[in-house]
Amino acid sequence: MHVPSHPDKPTLQPSAPILFVISPMMANRIRPERQQLIRALFDEHIEMYASRDERLTAHFSENFSGYAGGGTVLVKDRAEWARITRQDFSQVTGRIRIEMLDFSMQDISADVVIATAFFHIHLPVPDLILSRETARLVLVFRLEGEDWKIVHNGISIPYHLVQEGEIYPLRGLQERNSELATLVEERTLALQKSEARFRSFVENANDVLFALSTAGTFSYLSPQWKASFGYEGSECLNQNFAAFVHPDDVPGCWAFLQQVVATGKKHSGVEFRVRCKNGTYLWYKANAALIKDPVNGEPTIIGIGRDITERKQAETELLAAKACAEQANHAKSRFLAAASHDLRQPLTALALFVGVLKQKFTLDCSAQVACAALVSRIEVCIDSLSELLTDLLDVSKLDAGVVTPKPSDFSVDELLDTFIALQAGEAERKGLRLRVRHSGAFGRTDPQLLHRILGNLMANAINHTEQGGVLLACRRHQGKQWIEVWDTGPGIAPDQTSLIFEEFRQLGDGSRNRGSGLGLAIVAKAAALLGLQIRLQSRPGRGSMFAIEVPPGRASRPSTATAPLAAPRALRIAMVEDNPLVLQALSLALEREGHQVMSATSGRQLLEKLGDLRPDLVISDYRLAQHETGFDVIQGVRDLFGNTLPAFLITGDTDPALVRSMADRGIAVLYKPLQMDILQTFIRDAAERRRA
Repeated sequence: MHVPSHPDKPTLQPSAPILFVISPMMANRIRPERQQLIRALFDEHIEMYASRDERLTAHFSENFSGYAGGGTVLVKDRAEWARITRQDFSQVTGRIRIEMLDFSMQDISADVVIATAFFHIHLPVPDLILSRETARLVLVFRLEGEDWKIVHNGISIPYHLVQEGEIYPLRGLQERNSELATLVEERTLALQKSEARFRSFVENANDVLFALSTAGTFSYLSPQWKASFGYEGSECLNQNFAAFVHPDDVPGCWAFLQQVVATGKKHSGVEFRVRCKNGTYLWYKANAALIKDPVNGEPTIIGIGRDITERKQAETELLAAKACAEQANHAKSRFLAAASHDLRQPLTALALFVGVLKQKFTLDCSAQVACAALVSRIEVCIDSLSELLTDLLDVSKLDAGVVTPKPSDFSVDELLDTFIALQAGEAERKGLRLRVRHSGAFGRTDPQLLHRILGNLMANAINHTEQGGVLLACRRHQGKQWIEVWDTGPGIAPDQTSLIFEEFRQLGDGSRNRGSGLGLAIVAKAAALLGLQIRLQSRPGRGSMFAIEVPPGRASRPSTATAPLAAPRALRIAMVEDNPLVLQALSLALEREGHQVMSATSGRQLLEKLGDLRPDLVISDYRLAQHETGFDVIQGVRDLFGNTLPAFLITGDTDPALVRSMADRGIAVLYKPLQMDILQTFIRDAAERRRA
């Protein structure tokens, strides 16, 4: 604290006026000569106070009263007031400086004047906090005889910390100041430690910390920026972030930052590429928030970026692997479609030739009976091959998404009885018991797809059961209705249950001799298409239970007896097939049924043969020579004879894309190998539609 070297007289320094509330009788201003006299007495009193002069009481009236010490004790004895004041002087023995802030005087009466002053007391102590106090002094002067005496002294200093034996509260103030100094020191040390920890965190973090203006320029970059990208901080500060971000990612980053600024909230998740100094790019993901300077309110975007390059590379590799797997799956489908087509061509011819041959036999001659038995065995072989190719076709249809479920109500008992009748012969051949448990329930779903599902489950159960039997039942389980197929076969190990529904998956030794490996795959795909659940319970050595969910339905009306089908009408059939064996077999089979067949190996050849003769029906193979298709053949004939001309395609192709294309064209398709009864049904339906 500065203490002047010489005793300056207190001077009045300008400040804001001090207002007092006075009565109307106090409204007269003091006369100038009295003002000068009272001011001189006031200044003399202040000077003696500042210089610690014990003659301070020289101008006190005999009837003096005043506040001393902490300003809360009224002393009416002049000697007592002097004693207390000497204690005051003993605490601060050096001269004090008084800085006058405001001074005013007011006449109360002809012989009473009040003088009031506000001032700073500068104590001669080194403590900057304690060295200055603000006080207010009120002196009441009264004219006694010819002299003005001080009859009242009132001083107000913040003495709330005064302790016993003190006048000024130096001890309390010093203790308070010491506590504050200790607290400040502790807080400063804690702040330094926190700052050191934060600095260590920032400098050693693997993530990049940054600060941006709302215009996108860098104001701070953590040391990891250089370690990650190779730039010095000075190269990037005050530069716009867009200069370091891949051009394709800049718009997304701007949109992210604008969202942060607009909402004032934390946002996360923007991903972008940062260009390194060597020209390569790294992927980063950033979070950011908006903060405002507490002094000027200027906004700043602070954020943290994390390197996600490895994750992005893994995602790219995963997408590449997925694309490779899809390509392999498509290649598999194309291979199966091609293999299926090539196998179906001779198989179709063989089936048709066998059908014609069988019709030529009678049962009168033992040789003919033997030949008929041989033909039956050939038919069994053909049926097995046909079943394999049909499974391939079913998988292709389900993969292509061209199968549309057509739900209807049906009797579950009647459905189960049908399967018992169909499988009775095979079960009897293997010595198995085949049982059914009726429930009287009704179901509602697509009957054909459900028939395919149950047919595969039943065939699977009988094929894998060597002794015991198979049970077919309808039960309720967990609030749903299920058709269950139980067998006493070898069972399935728990670690194999998730594999058996995969395509071409077969379990056990020698299983390749027991079907295509597609039966349960078709079950799973068809159930998924119908939105039905499958349950499986199995115990190795005890058997298995497969169950398919069947939604409840209403009682269906009993089917009315249908009249026997009339013999098919002889038709003029225009047919195109580029495989000579299949063409010859089809022609022979259809002519055997009484139809007139006009066959050709291409659409042009067929049109030349037809001339002006209108056919009743057009049948064409789909895949022909010279990139011609069955669609081209059918459209060419219809262009001559009208678009209402009945037609259908035959094909051995199971490519899912092709199956979907045929379904989109709305033309009926019959898949090879052909069976005469099914072929005749197609021909009969086409003729009926024509007449309708």
